[in-house]
Amino acid sequence: MACRSILRLGGFFVLPALCFLAASTANGQGTDLKPYRLEPKQPTGELLTKMNDLYSGKVRIKGPDIRGNQAILKQFAQYAMYRVTFDSYYNLPESGELKPRTVDQNLDLLVSDLNSRLLIPTPERDLPRMNPEQTGYIIEYGAALDAAVADIFAKNPPAIIRVNAARFLSIAAKSGAPAHGKTLTAMLNNTYFKDKAGKPLPTPPEVLIYAIHGAENFLAAYDVTALNSPLVTRHAFPDAELVVLVKILDEMVLKGPPVAALASVSSVDASGRPTNLTPPPPMGGEAATTAPAAPPATATALLPEQIAVVRYYRRAAIRALAKIRYDVVGGKGVPEVRVGYTLAKVATNDSTLSLSTTPADAAEAVIGLANNALPSVYLNVDVWALALAQGLGNMAAPRLAEDADVSLPWKQTAARVSASFAQLRKNIAVTPRYRGYGKPLTDLLDLAIVDILSPLEKDTQAGVNRPSVERLQLWITGNPPKDAAGSLFNDDAKYKFAPRRPGT
Repeated sequence: MACRSILRLGGFFVLPALCFLAASTANGQGTDLKPYRLEPKQPTGELLTKMNDLYSGKVRIKGPDIRGNQAILKQFAQYAMYRVTFDSYYNLPESGELKPRTVDQNLDLLVSDLNSRLLIPTPERDLPRMNPEQTGYIIEYGAALDAAVADIFAKNPPAIIRVNAARFLSIAAKSGAPAHGKTLTAMLNNTYFKDKAGKPLPTPPEVLIYAIHGAENFLAAYDVTALNSPLVTRHAFPDAELVVLVKILDEMVLKGPPVAALASVSSVDASGRPTNLTPPPPMGGEAATTAPAAPPATATALLPEQIAVVRYYRRAAIRALAKIRYDVVGGKGVPEVRVGYTLAKVATNDSTLSLSTTPADAAEAVIGLANNALPSVYLNVDVWALALAQGLGNMAAPRLAEDADVSLPWKQTAARVSASFAQLRKNIAVTPRYRGYGKPLTDLLDLAIVDILSPLEKDTQAGVNRPSVERLQLWITGNPPKDAAGSLFNDDAKYKFAPRRPGT
Protein backbone atom coordinates (compact mmCIF):
# COMPACT_ATOMS: atom_id res chain seq x y z
CA MET A 1 0.00 0.00 0.00
CA ALA A 2 1.45 3.34 -0.98
CA CYS A 3 1.08 5.94 1.75
CA ARG A 4 2.76 9.28 2.37
CA SER A 5 4.37 9.42 5.79
CA ILE A 6 3.57 12.26 8.14
CA LEU A 7 6.21 11.90 10.82
CA ARG A 8 9.01 9.50 11.52
CA LEU A 9 9.02 8.33 15.12
CA GLY A 10 12.09 6.42 16.16
CA GLY A 11 12.24 4.20 13.10
CA PHE A 12 8.58 3.84 12.08
CA PHE A 13 6.02 6.18 10.61
CA VAL A 14 2.83 7.70 11.95
CA LEU A 15 0.51 7.68 8.98
CA PRO A 16 -2.62 9.57 7.95
CA ALA A 17 -5.89 8.33 9.39
CA LEU A 18 -6.80 6.07 6.45
CA CYS A 19 -3.36 4.55 5.96
CA PHE A 20 -1.95 1.58 7.79
CA LEU A 21 1.56 0.52 8.56
CA ALA A 22 2.74 -2.13 6.12
CA ALA A 23 5.24 -4.89 6.79
CA SER A 24 7.00 -7.16 4.34
CA THR A 25 8.18 -10.65 5.09
CA ALA A 26 8.80 -11.47 1.46
CA ASN A 27 11.75 -13.73 0.81
CA GLY A 28 12.21 -14.36 4.49
CA GLN A 29 12.72 -10.68 5.39
CA GLY A 30 10.96 -8.77 8.18
CA THR A 31 9.22 -9.87 11.37
CA ASP A 32 7.44 -13.20 11.55
CA LEU A 33 3.88 -12.26 12.55
CA LYS A 34 2.48 -15.78 12.87
CA PRO A 35 3.21 -16.09 16.64
CA TYR A 36 0.90 -13.13 17.28
CA ARG A 37 -2.08 -14.44 15.34
CA LEU A 38 -5.38 -14.90 17.18
CA GLU A 39 -7.98 -17.16 15.58
CA PRO A 40 -11.60 -16.00 15.86
CA LYS A 41 -14.55 -18.29 15.25
CA GLN A 42 -16.53 -17.10 12.25
CA PRO A 43 -20.18 -16.44 13.15
CA THR A 44 -22.75 -18.73 11.53
CA GLY A 45 -26.07 -17.80 9.94
CA GLU A 46 -28.06 -18.42 13.12
CA LEU A 47 -25.71 -16.24 15.13
CA LEU A 48 -25.98 -13.51 12.51
CA THR A 49 -29.74 -13.44 13.03
CA LYS A 50 -29.35 -13.26 16.81
CA MET A 51 -26.73 -10.53 16.51
CA ASN A 52 -29.00 -8.48 14.26
CA ASP A 53 -31.80 -8.82 16.82
CA LEU A 54 -29.47 -7.61 19.57
CA TYR A 55 -28.26 -4.73 17.40
CA SER A 56 -31.79 -3.59 16.58
CA GLY A 57 -33.00 -3.91 20.18
CA LYS A 58 -35.52 -6.65 19.40
CA VAL A 59 -33.93 -8.89 22.03
CA ARG A 60 -33.13 -7.85 25.57
CA ILE A 61 -29.47 -8.39 26.39
CA LYS A 62 -29.90 -8.45 30.14
CA GLY A 63 -32.09 -10.96 31.92
CA PRO A 64 -32.06 -14.78 31.97
CA ASP A 65 -30.23 -14.98 28.61
CA ILE A 66 -27.52 -12.44 29.41
CA ARG A 67 -24.65 -14.96 29.40
CA GLY A 68 -25.70 -16.42 26.07
CA ASN A 69 -26.10 -12.94 24.60
CA GLN A 70 -22.72 -11.86 25.93
CA ALA A 71 -21.18 -14.96 24.34
CA ILE A 72 -22.65 -13.92 20.97
CA LEU A 73 -21.29 -10.39 21.35
CA LYS A 74 -17.91 -11.80 22.36
CA GLN A 75 -17.70 -13.99 19.26
CA PHE A 76 -18.56 -11.10 16.96
CA ALA A 77 -16.15 -8.78 18.77
CA GLN A 78 -13.31 -11.26 18.43
CA TYR A 79 -14.11 -11.76 14.76
CA ALA A 80 -14.04 -7.98 14.25
CA MET A 81 -10.76 -7.43 16.11
CA TYR A 82 -8.66 -10.59 15.93
CA ARG A 83 -8.30 -10.47 12.16
CA VAL A 84 -5.93 -7.49 12.45
CA THR A 85 -3.38 -10.03 13.70
CA PHE A 86 -3.47 -12.06 10.45
CA ASP A 87 -0.10 -11.82 8.67
CA SER A 88 -1.89 -12.04 5.31
CA TYR A 89 -2.90 -8.40 5.71
CA TYR A 90 0.72 -7.29 5.94
CA ASN A 91 2.92 -9.76 4.08
CA LEU A 92 3.81 -9.46 0.44
CA PRO A 93 3.51 -12.55 -1.73
CA GLU A 94 6.52 -14.87 -1.69
CA SER A 95 7.51 -13.48 -5.06
CA GLY A 96 7.75 -10.00 -3.57
CA GLU A 97 5.49 -8.69 -6.35
CA LEU A 98 3.82 -5.37 -5.56
CA LYS A 99 0.18 -5.32 -6.62
CA PRO A 100 -3.17 -4.17 -5.20
CA ARG A 101 -4.46 -6.34 -2.39
CA THR A 102 -7.48 -8.53 -2.94
CA VAL A 103 -10.67 -7.71 -1.04
CA ASP A 104 -10.12 -10.45 1.53
CA GLN A 105 -6.64 -9.08 2.29
CA ASN A 106 -7.67 -5.45 2.62
CA LEU A 107 -7.94 -3.95 6.08
CA ASP A 108 -10.53 -1.48 4.79
CA LEU A 109 -12.96 -4.40 4.64
CA LEU A 110 -12.40 -5.06 8.34
CA VAL A 111 -13.02 -1.39 9.10
CA SER A 112 -16.31 -1.60 7.21
CA ASP A 113 -17.29 -4.74 9.13
CA LEU A 114 -16.49 -3.08 12.45
CA ASN A 115 -18.45 0.07 11.61
CA SER A 116 -21.49 -1.92 10.44
CA ARG A 117 -22.17 -3.27 13.95
CA LEU A 118 -21.51 -0.12 15.95
CA LEU A 119 -24.38 1.90 17.36
CA ILE A 120 -23.38 5.56 17.61
CA PRO A 121 -25.84 7.64 19.65
CA THR A 122 -26.26 11.17 18.32
CA PRO A 123 -29.36 13.34 18.82
CA GLU A 124 -29.62 14.31 15.18
CA ARG A 125 -29.56 10.84 13.65
CA ASP A 126 -30.20 8.10 16.16
CA LEU A 127 -32.82 9.54 18.47
CA PRO A 128 -35.80 8.15 16.51
CA ARG A 129 -34.49 4.59 16.39
CA MET A 130 -32.75 4.14 19.75
CA ASN A 131 -34.56 2.06 22.35
CA PRO A 132 -33.62 0.96 25.89
CA GLU A 133 -32.39 -2.43 24.73
CA GLN A 134 -29.90 -0.79 22.38
CA THR A 135 -28.37 0.93 25.39
CA GLY A 136 -27.44 -2.49 26.70
CA TYR A 137 -26.06 -3.40 23.28
CA ILE A 138 -23.74 -0.39 23.25
CA ILE A 139 -22.42 -1.16 26.73
CA GLU A 140 -22.02 -4.92 26.34
CA TYR A 141 -20.69 -4.97 22.78
CA GLY A 142 -18.25 -2.20 23.67
CA ALA A 143 -16.98 -4.27 26.59
CA ALA A 144 -16.56 -7.28 24.29
CA LEU A 145 -14.65 -5.27 21.68
CA ASP A 146 -12.45 -3.81 24.39
CA ALA A 147 -11.65 -7.27 25.74
CA ALA A 148 -10.75 -8.48 22.25
CA VAL A 149 -8.29 -5.62 21.82
CA ALA A 150 -6.80 -6.46 25.22
CA ASP A 151 -6.25 -10.03 23.99
CA ILE A 152 -4.26 -8.69 21.05
CA PHE A 153 -2.08 -6.44 23.19
CA ALA A 154 -1.57 -9.25 25.72
CA LYS A 155 0.50 -11.12 23.13
CA ASN A 156 2.88 -8.13 23.03
CA PRO A 157 2.81 -7.91 19.23
CA PRO A 158 5.06 -5.78 17.01
CA ALA A 159 4.16 -2.22 16.03
CA ILE A 160 2.53 -3.30 12.78
CA ILE A 161 -0.21 -5.13 14.69
CA ARG A 162 -0.33 -2.71 17.61
CA VAL A 163 -1.09 0.26 15.41
CA ASN A 164 -4.03 -1.46 13.72
CA ALA A 165 -5.42 -2.78 17.00
CA ALA A 166 -5.24 0.77 18.39
CA ARG A 167 -6.89 2.20 15.29
CA PHE A 168 -9.73 -0.30 15.49
CA LEU A 169 -10.18 0.59 19.15
CA SER A 170 -10.38 4.27 18.21
CA ILE A 171 -13.14 3.45 15.71
CA ALA A 172 -15.06 1.36 18.24
CA ALA A 173 -14.93 4.30 20.68
CA LYS A 174 -17.44 6.17 18.51
CA SER A 175 -20.19 4.24 20.31
CA GLY A 176 -19.33 5.87 23.65
CA ALA A 177 -19.21 2.49 25.41
CA PRO A 178 -17.83 3.08 28.92
CA ALA A 179 -15.27 0.28 28.57
CA HIS A 180 -13.54 2.22 25.78
CA GLY A 181 -13.37 5.37 27.89
CA LYS A 182 -11.60 3.49 30.68
CA THR A 183 -9.11 1.86 28.31
CA LEU A 184 -8.32 5.08 26.45
CA THR A 185 -7.81 6.91 29.74
CA ALA A 186 -5.35 4.23 30.85
CA MET A 187 -3.48 4.43 27.55
CA LEU A 188 -3.24 8.21 27.72
CA ASN A 189 -2.20 7.99 31.37
CA ASN A 190 0.54 5.40 30.67
CA THR A 191 -1.05 2.79 32.92
CA TYR A 192 -2.44 0.35 30.34
CA PHE A 193 0.72 -1.49 29.30
CA LYS A 194 2.75 -3.29 31.95
CA ASP A 195 5.97 -5.27 32.13
CA LYS A 196 6.21 -8.83 33.46
CA ALA A 197 6.42 -7.53 37.02
CA GLY A 198 3.22 -5.51 36.58
CA LYS A 199 5.00 -2.14 36.45
CA PRO A 200 3.36 0.38 34.05
CA LEU A 201 5.13 1.01 30.75
CA PRO A 202 4.84 4.12 28.58
CA THR A 203 2.21 3.72 25.89
CA PRO A 204 3.96 3.09 22.54
CA PRO A 205 3.79 6.21 20.35
CA GLU A 206 1.92 4.48 17.51
CA VAL A 207 -0.73 3.44 20.04
CA LEU A 208 -0.73 6.82 21.78
CA ILE A 209 -1.73 8.74 18.66
CA TYR A 210 -4.69 6.44 18.08
CA ALA A 211 -5.60 6.61 21.78
CA ILE A 212 -5.92 10.37 21.30
CA HIS A 213 -8.02 9.84 18.17
CA GLY A 214 -10.09 7.34 20.15
CA ALA A 215 -10.61 9.91 22.90
CA GLU A 216 -11.87 12.33 20.25
CA ASN A 217 -14.38 9.77 19.01
CA PHE A 218 -15.41 8.82 22.53
CA LEU A 219 -15.95 12.42 23.62
CA ALA A 220 -17.99 13.12 20.47
CA ALA A 221 -20.44 10.37 21.47
CA TYR A 222 -23.58 11.18 23.44
CA ASP A 223 -24.86 9.42 26.53
CA VAL A 224 -27.51 7.14 25.04
CA THR A 225 -29.45 7.15 28.32
CA ALA A 226 -29.92 10.94 28.13
CA LEU A 227 -31.00 11.37 24.50
CA ASN A 228 -34.66 11.86 25.44
CA SER A 229 -33.96 14.17 28.38
CA PRO A 230 -32.97 17.80 28.96
CA LEU A 231 -29.44 16.44 29.53
CA VAL A 232 -29.15 15.44 25.87
CA THR A 233 -25.69 17.06 25.53
CA ARG A 234 -24.21 14.86 28.26
CA HIS A 235 -21.10 12.85 27.45
CA ALA A 236 -21.02 9.06 27.70
CA PHE A 237 -18.94 9.00 30.91
CA PRO A 238 -19.71 9.86 34.55
CA ASP A 239 -18.31 13.24 35.57
CA ALA A 240 -15.63 11.78 37.85
CA GLU A 241 -14.21 9.66 35.03
CA LEU A 242 -14.78 12.30 32.36
CA VAL A 243 -12.69 14.79 34.33
CA VAL A 244 -9.74 12.37 34.49
CA LEU A 245 -9.76 11.83 30.72
CA VAL A 246 -10.27 15.51 29.91
CA LYS A 247 -7.52 16.62 32.30
CA ILE A 248 -4.97 14.41 30.50
CA LEU A 249 -5.90 15.94 27.15
CA ASP A 250 -5.98 19.43 28.64
CA GLU A 251 -2.41 19.08 29.93
CA MET A 252 -1.26 17.72 26.58
CA VAL A 253 -2.58 20.85 24.92
CA LEU A 254 -1.17 23.29 27.47
CA LYS A 255 2.25 21.68 27.99
CA GLY A 256 2.67 19.63 24.85
CA PRO A 257 2.51 15.82 24.82
CA PRO A 258 5.73 14.25 26.18
CA VAL A 259 6.74 12.73 22.85
CA ALA A 260 9.76 14.77 21.80
CA ALA A 261 12.18 12.02 22.85
CA LEU A 262 10.44 9.59 20.50
CA ALA A 263 11.41 11.46 17.35
CA SER A 264 14.23 10.25 15.13
CA VAL A 265 16.46 13.29 15.33
CA SER A 266 20.02 13.61 14.22
CA SER A 267 22.70 16.21 14.54
CA VAL A 268 25.56 16.09 12.08
CA ASP A 269 29.25 16.78 12.36
CA ALA A 270 31.34 18.73 9.89
CA SER A 271 31.40 15.79 7.47
CA GLY A 272 27.62 15.45 7.55
CA ARG A 273 27.58 12.21 9.58
CA PRO A 274 24.87 11.79 12.24
CA THR A 275 26.20 12.09 15.78
CA ASN A 276 22.97 11.27 17.62
CA LEU A 277 20.02 9.09 16.71
CA THR A 278 17.12 8.18 18.97
CA PRO A 279 15.88 4.63 18.21
CA PRO A 280 12.34 3.42 18.82
CA PRO A 281 11.44 2.03 22.25
CA PRO A 282 11.73 -1.80 22.35
CA MET A 283 8.42 -3.65 22.47
CA GLY A 284 7.23 -7.17 21.71
CA GLY A 285 8.57 -8.71 18.51
CA GLU A 286 11.33 -6.11 18.20
CA ALA A 287 14.94 -6.20 19.28
CA ALA A 288 15.85 -4.07 22.27
CA THR A 289 18.22 -1.19 21.67
CA THR A 290 20.14 1.12 23.92
CA ALA A 291 18.80 4.63 23.57
CA PRO A 292 20.93 7.71 24.13
CA ALA A 293 19.92 10.23 26.74
CA ALA A 294 16.55 11.82 26.04
CA PRO A 295 16.83 15.22 24.34
CA PRO A 296 15.78 18.37 26.19
CA ALA A 297 12.06 18.64 26.90
CA THR A 298 11.62 22.41 26.63
CA ALA A 299 10.17 23.70 23.39
CA THR A 300 12.94 26.25 22.94
CA ALA A 301 15.60 23.52 23.07
CA LEU A 302 13.89 21.06 20.74
CA LEU A 303 15.13 20.31 17.27
CA PRO A 304 12.75 20.91 14.33
CA GLU A 305 12.00 17.18 13.99
CA GLN A 306 10.99 17.02 17.63
CA ILE A 307 8.83 20.11 17.43
CA ALA A 308 7.01 18.59 14.44
CA VAL A 309 6.28 15.43 16.42
CA VAL A 310 5.01 17.34 19.46
CA ARG A 311 2.82 19.54 17.29
CA TYR A 312 1.34 16.51 15.52
CA TYR A 313 0.27 14.84 18.76
CA ARG A 314 -0.77 18.14 20.33
CA ARG A 315 -3.06 18.98 17.43
CA ALA A 316 -4.76 15.62 17.86
CA ALA A 317 -5.23 16.45 21.55
CA ILE A 318 -6.73 19.86 20.67
CA ARG A 319 -9.12 18.19 18.28
CA ALA A 320 -10.12 15.68 20.96
CA LEU A 321 -10.59 18.40 23.58
CA ALA A 322 -12.74 20.34 21.12
CA LYS A 323 -15.37 17.57 21.29
CA ILE A 324 -16.27 18.59 24.86
CA ARG A 325 -19.69 20.23 24.80
CA TYR A 326 -19.10 22.44 27.86
CA ASP A 327 -16.62 25.14 28.81
CA VAL A 328 -16.26 23.56 32.27
CA VAL A 329 -16.41 19.87 33.19
CA GLY A 330 -16.59 18.59 36.74
CA GLY A 331 -17.52 20.58 39.81
CA LYS A 332 -19.99 19.77 42.60
CA GLY A 333 -17.56 17.58 44.49
CA VAL A 334 -15.57 16.62 41.40
CA PRO A 335 -12.38 18.46 40.33
CA GLU A 336 -12.97 21.03 37.59
CA VAL A 337 -11.29 21.31 34.21
CA ARG A 338 -11.98 24.59 32.45
CA VAL A 339 -11.77 23.33 28.89
CA GLY A 340 -13.05 26.59 27.44
CA TYR A 341 -10.05 28.46 28.80
CA THR A 342 -7.56 26.05 27.24
CA LEU A 343 -9.29 26.24 23.86
CA ALA A 344 -9.47 30.03 24.11
CA LYS A 345 -5.73 30.17 24.85
CA VAL A 346 -5.03 28.10 21.75
CA ALA A 347 -7.37 30.21 19.62
CA THR A 348 -5.74 33.45 20.74
CA ASN A 349 -2.16 32.09 20.56
CA ASP A 350 -1.58 32.73 24.25
CA SER A 351 2.03 33.36 25.24
CA THR A 352 1.89 30.90 28.16
CA LEU A 353 1.42 27.90 25.84
CA SER A 354 4.49 25.69 25.39
CA LEU A 355 4.18 26.01 21.61
CA SER A 356 2.68 28.78 19.53
CA THR A 357 -0.64 28.26 17.79
CA THR A 358 -0.64 27.19 14.15
CA PRO A 359 -3.55 27.94 11.80
CA ALA A 360 -4.59 24.27 12.11
CA ASP A 361 -4.54 24.54 15.90
CA ALA A 362 -6.62 27.71 15.75
CA ALA A 363 -9.20 26.02 13.51
CA GLU A 364 -9.64 23.12 15.93
CA ALA A 365 -9.88 25.52 18.89
CA VAL A 366 -12.52 27.61 17.10
CA ILE A 367 -14.56 24.45 16.46
CA GLY A 368 -14.21 23.54 20.13
CA LEU A 369 -15.34 26.97 21.32
CA ALA A 370 -18.32 26.83 18.98
CA ASN A 371 -19.15 23.38 20.36
CA ASN A 372 -20.09 24.92 23.73
CA ALA A 373 -23.70 23.75 23.91
CA LEU A 374 -24.32 24.62 27.57
CA PRO A 375 -22.26 27.60 28.77
CA SER A 376 -21.47 27.64 32.48
CA VAL A 377 -22.88 30.32 34.78
CA TYR A 378 -19.32 31.65 35.21
CA LEU A 379 -18.65 32.20 31.50
CA ASN A 380 -18.23 35.77 30.27
CA VAL A 381 -19.84 35.20 26.89
CA ASP A 382 -18.40 38.38 25.41
CA VAL A 383 -14.82 37.28 26.24
CA TRP A 384 -15.55 33.83 24.87
CA ALA A 385 -16.83 35.41 21.63
CA LEU A 386 -13.69 37.55 21.42
CA ALA A 387 -11.52 34.43 21.62
CA LEU A 388 -13.65 32.85 18.90
CA ALA A 389 -13.13 35.89 16.67
CA GLN A 390 -9.38 36.03 17.28
CA GLY A 391 -9.15 32.32 16.54
CA LEU A 392 -10.81 32.86 13.18
CA GLY A 393 -8.20 35.47 12.34
CA ASN A 394 -5.34 33.19 13.36
CA MET A 395 -6.81 30.35 11.31
CA ALA A 396 -7.19 32.41 8.13
CA ALA A 397 -3.86 34.24 8.37
CA PRO A 398 -1.89 32.15 5.82
CA ARG A 399 -4.51 32.64 3.11
CA LEU A 400 -4.47 36.41 3.54
CA ALA A 401 -0.89 36.62 2.37
CA GLU A 402 -0.68 33.83 -0.19
CA ASP A 403 -3.49 32.25 -2.18
CA ALA A 404 -1.41 29.16 -2.89
CA ASP A 405 -0.90 28.26 0.78
CA VAL A 406 -1.50 24.52 1.26
CA SER A 407 -0.61 24.19 4.94
CA LEU A 408 -4.20 23.07 5.59
CA PRO A 409 -6.89 21.24 3.64
CA TRP A 410 -8.68 24.57 3.47
CA LYS A 411 -11.98 23.43 1.96
CA GLN A 412 -12.43 20.65 4.47
CA THR A 413 -11.32 22.79 7.40
CA ALA A 414 -13.63 25.67 6.45
CA ALA A 415 -16.53 23.24 5.99
CA ARG A 416 -15.96 21.80 9.48
CA VAL A 417 -15.87 25.28 11.03
CA SER A 418 -19.02 26.23 9.11
CA ALA A 419 -20.80 23.14 10.43
CA SER A 420 -19.83 24.02 14.00
CA PHE A 421 -21.15 27.55 13.46
CA ALA A 422 -24.45 26.21 12.15
CA GLN A 423 -24.88 24.25 15.39
CA LEU A 424 -23.78 27.24 17.46
CA ARG A 425 -26.41 29.36 15.75
CA LYS A 426 -29.06 26.86 16.88
CA ASN A 427 -27.67 26.87 20.43
CA ILE A 428 -27.71 30.67 20.58
CA ALA A 429 -31.43 30.63 19.77
CA VAL A 430 -32.38 28.21 22.57
CA THR A 431 -29.74 28.58 25.30
CA PRO A 432 -30.59 31.07 28.07
CA ARG A 433 -26.93 31.82 28.83
CA TYR A 434 -26.52 33.29 25.34
CA ARG A 435 -29.42 35.70 25.80
CA GLY A 436 -28.38 39.31 25.56
CA TYR A 437 -25.55 38.43 23.18
CA GLY A 438 -27.66 37.31 20.23
CA LYS A 439 -26.94 40.21 17.87
CA PRO A 440 -23.14 40.46 18.29
CA LEU A 441 -22.83 36.68 18.11
CA THR A 442 -24.96 36.31 14.99
CA ASP A 443 -23.15 39.29 13.42
CA LEU A 444 -19.86 37.50 14.06
CA LEU A 445 -21.11 34.24 12.56
CA ASP A 446 -22.57 36.02 9.52
CA LEU A 447 -19.41 37.91 8.67
CA ALA A 448 -17.25 34.85 9.32
CA ILE A 449 -19.29 32.82 6.83
CA VAL A 450 -19.28 35.51 4.13
CA ASP A 451 -15.77 36.92 4.51
CA ILE A 452 -13.69 33.94 5.63
CA LEU A 453 -15.28 30.51 5.46
CA SER A 454 -17.10 30.71 2.12
CA PRO A 455 -14.00 31.95 0.26
CA LEU A 456 -11.92 29.19 1.85
CA GLU A 457 -14.42 26.55 0.75
CA LYS A 458 -14.15 27.67 -2.88
CA ASP A 459 -11.34 27.18 -5.37
CA THR A 460 -9.10 30.17 -4.82
CA GLN A 461 -7.33 31.83 -7.73
CA ALA A 462 -5.00 34.77 -7.61
CA GLY A 463 -6.94 37.72 -6.24
CA VAL A 464 -10.23 35.78 -6.33
CA ASN A 465 -12.12 34.35 -3.36
CA ARG A 466 -9.43 35.55 -1.01
CA PRO A 467 -10.69 35.66 2.60
CA SER A 468 -10.95 39.03 4.25
CA VAL A 469 -10.58 39.95 7.93
CA GLU A 470 -11.35 43.67 7.74
CA ARG A 471 -14.90 43.32 9.07
CA LEU A 472 -13.68 40.76 11.61
CA GLN A 473 -11.21 43.32 12.98
CA LEU A 474 -13.95 45.93 13.14
CA TRP A 475 -16.13 43.47 15.06
CA ILE A 476 -13.30 42.80 17.53
CA THR A 477 -12.67 46.50 18.19
CA GLY A 478 -16.41 47.20 18.36
CA ASN A 479 -17.15 44.48 20.93
CA PRO A 480 -14.71 44.92 23.81
CA PRO A 481 -15.38 42.83 26.94
CA LYS A 482 -17.65 44.47 29.48
CA ASP A 483 -15.43 43.16 32.28
CA ALA A 484 -12.37 45.40 32.47
CA ALA A 485 -10.25 42.43 33.59
CA GLY A 486 -11.12 40.58 30.39
CA SER A 487 -11.31 37.24 32.20
CA LEU A 488 -13.08 34.36 30.49
CA PHE A 489 -14.82 33.45 33.76
CA ASN A 490 -16.43 35.97 36.09
CA ASP A 491 -15.59 34.09 39.31
CA ASP A 492 -11.83 34.69 38.96
CA ALA A 493 -9.84 37.37 37.14
CA LYS A 494 -6.95 35.00 36.35
CA TYR A 495 -8.57 33.52 33.22
CA LYS A 496 -7.15 36.13 30.82
CA PHE A 497 -5.31 35.85 27.52
CA ALA A 498 -1.89 37.17 26.60
CA PRO A 499 -1.57 36.68 22.82
CA ARG A 500 1.95 36.25 21.48
CA ARG A 501 3.56 39.04 19.55
CA PRO A 502 3.81 38.27 15.83
CA GLY A 503 6.87 36.17 15.04
CA THR A 504 7.29 34.71 18.57
